[in-house]
Amino acid sequence: MPKVKANDLEMFYEVYGPEGAPKLVYIGGARSDLRSASMNTNPLVEHFRMMAFDQRGQGQTDKPDIPYSMAMQADDAAGLMDATGFSPAIVMGVSFGGMVAQELVLRHPEKVLFLVLCCSSSGGAGGRSADFRAILTNPDRSQDENIRAYLYIQDRRRTPDYMASHPEEIQRLVDQYKRGPDPLGSARLYEARQSHNTYDRLGQIRVPTLVMGGIYDGQAPPENQERLAAAIAGAKLYMFEGGHQFLNQDREAAYRTIINHLKSYLGQRTAA
Repeated sequence: MPKVKANDLEMFYEVYGPEGAPKLVYIGGARSDLRSASMNTNPLVEHFRMMAFDQRGQGQTDKPDIPYSMAMQADDAAGLMDATGFSPAIVMGVSFGGMVAQELVLRHPEKVLFLVLCCSSSGGAGGRSADFRAILTNPDRSQDENIRAYLYIQDRRRTPDYMASHPEEIQRLVDQYKRGPDPLGSARLYEARQSHNTYDRLGQIRVPTLVMGGIYDGQAPPENQERLAAAIAGAKLYMFEGGHQFLNQDREAAYRTIINHLKSYLGQRTAA
């Protein structure tokens, strides 16, 4: 199992895709864990040499019981990129990973060639992502009820009527959530998430950027995507048929958009 030392952490990572292909670093969400991910089936691995990793507090990477910050997570990513030879690279951040990617490009701009931000938020005047931890820990409801409330935040189409008429689907999603990651690491990641705010610095980003979201997302809602894209010079905004999981729900359209933009960028870079 590949591990490397970065910023005093033992970090777990995996690499997919053809050798010699353009390098892409994938930064997943707060509940990501490569032990349960299916990154080898991600459409990007057909076109890119992609590295994914468990962040501080996740999966098989160390989980020190100290306060975490987005700056710390970004510095971890930068250290891992150096240690594995994935610097510079295209960087794609999803949800919490998109927040980390924002800090990464702001703190280490030389490491990022192209930025893809999916269902993320900037914080500040650009809007925060919903505090789903408060939803999931409501003491007045059962655990399953809390998870169902969270499922609605993830996708506003999951109304009470929808849940009542799709009991098997909803129970599968509830059970899937229960098989989640280490609670200590998650708690520290959530703390870092709540203090995230890059909005006033987004104008410093100078790399080509895609901002993408789901039109039914209540966790990182469409207006957050609009403000995020508007604050980054030249950023392109695309919204898809889905909620917070739009990359799976509108998979073909979303990944086609990413791949087409990246190929166009790489072609222009080669020509230059």
